[in-house]
Amino acid sequence: MALIKIALLYYIKAYRFIINNKLYWSFIVPIVFNLVLISSLLYLTYSFGQSLNTDLIEYIEQNLGLPEWLKSSIGYILSVIPFLIILLGAAIYYFLFKHVLFLILGPFFAYIGDKAYESSGNTPLPFSFFLKNLVNTTRLNIRILIIQMIILLLFYITLFIPILNLFSPLILICFEFYYSGISILANNCERHNYSYNESLGFFKSNKGYAFGLGLGFWLLMIIPFFGWIMAPILSIVASVLLFENEIKHA
Repeated sequence: MALIKIALLYYIKAYRFIINNKLYWSFIVPIVFNLVLISSLLYLTYSFGQSLNTDLIEYIEQNLGLPEWLKSSIGYILSVIPFLIILLGAAIYYFLFKHVLFLILGPFFAYIGDKAYESSGNTPLPFSFFLKNLVNTTRLNIRILIIQMIILLLFYITLFIPILNLFSPLILICFEFYYSGISILANNCERHNYSYNESLGFFKSNKGYAFGLGLGFWLLMIIPFFGWIMAPILSIVASVLLFENEIKHA
């Protein structure tokens, strides 16, 4: 619990660090990313829902031979389909947000992490190291995504198992926090030339820090839009400050 609390406190330190070092411009990229992604998602889900609604109504009118009053009632009920599709899309977006974010904006987050690293008094890293860091971190994030998809599948299976299904949601949430923290910490391992096996060992021995960073990320994500903007940048900077001040010198 102590390590989790320390990790959470670094989100406050990260915010102060961003303001003091004039890195607040970095929030612009998540703003643009979210606006584009949310707008595209709303358009696609609503269009698909409308098309599905129209096709179902046409099928009912042409093939089922129902009385007019029943057709009208069914049409009214089916009119909610576009909104249900939007809600489903929003749920999928919320679950996949972190993965999509860290894969697409990986180069930007690596750059921000390097800036925070340099601002902490470290020697600037060469561009070749930035590219190596980016490639390895992207590979790790893809592996984490695969692991989490397997965990999600197992979660759905446990929903049909009595007693176990009472605890599986909590277990899933804990796994999500932990693996989110790993994704956030990954750049730091690469920045210090950890091998893949060394990184795995690091994550196992620092579960509390990883869990705390992941918890902080998702607590911010609860805040609509503003949390989605701030969570990625704050988590990256918090992980750098945490690693440099608490872990590297431990």
